[in-house]
Amino acid sequence: MLQEERFFNIIEYLKANGTAKLSQLAALNGVSVDTVRRDLETLDGYGLLERVRGGAVRKEENMDRQISGMRTMVNGKEKASLAEGVTQVVSEGETIILGSGTTAAEIAGALARSYKRLTVITNDMGVVQALSPKEHFTVIVAGGILDPEENATFGDQCEEEIRQYNADLCIISGSSLSPEKGVTDFRLDQAEVFKAMLASSARRVVAADHEKFLKSPACMNVCPVEDIHVILTDKGLPPETGELYEARGIRVIAS
Repeated sequence: MLQEERFFNIIEYLKANGTAKLSQLAALNGVSVDTVRRDLETLDGYGLLERVRGGAVRKEENMDRQISGMRTMVNGKEKASLAEGVTQVVSEGETIILGSGTTAAEIAGALARSYKRLTVITNDMGVVQALSPKEHFTVIVAGGILDPEENATFGDQCEEEIRQYNADLCIISGSSLSPEKGVTDFRLDQAEVFKAMLASSARRVVAADHEKFLKSPACMNVCPVEDIHVILTDKGLPPETGELYEARGIRVIAS
């Protein structure tokens, strides 16, 4: 099991139960007690839980924000690195649709640093915050139901608004990416928003750190690989994995 998955399992368990023993978390994630101790030490260091003798307890702060903070923390360097590849696919003055997620927030930061004038359509409040200081950026926020855990809007209204636009390109993420299943996601509402973004864009870009290529496909289909034009990833992606996608005509940019 990947470290990111273990972290999510631990936080979700504490969210539901309040406390956890080392043995319970070891059984939950199918790992040794020593691995659990290391995971708890990491999560405690980021303020996401409190270690106690024999286990951990949840923090009293809003657990949704803790989960959001953890998503930002996990693979943060890889996500920041892959975001820099956006300069190879975006041109000055273009209209971009940017999907939600911590990778999107990193990409928004790269856009803010590298461009003077863009139109960005998004459902992610982190993207809005990153781009709002840019005087010559036009930022369009898709409405809908705000999910505080994701810090983004979803639902029918969000999807309908996105479908009104004709963008030069979209950049989405997803839970996993595979040659057989393409982009998949665990959330129905997020998958539907991603589909609307893809349908409204001339070019389709998927941003995924290398660990997303290792995960089993999630339950919701977003798009097949044939619908993808470019993949933005980090240098942790094995060359042979990238070649599988390049053989299908997809440009792979590892930054």
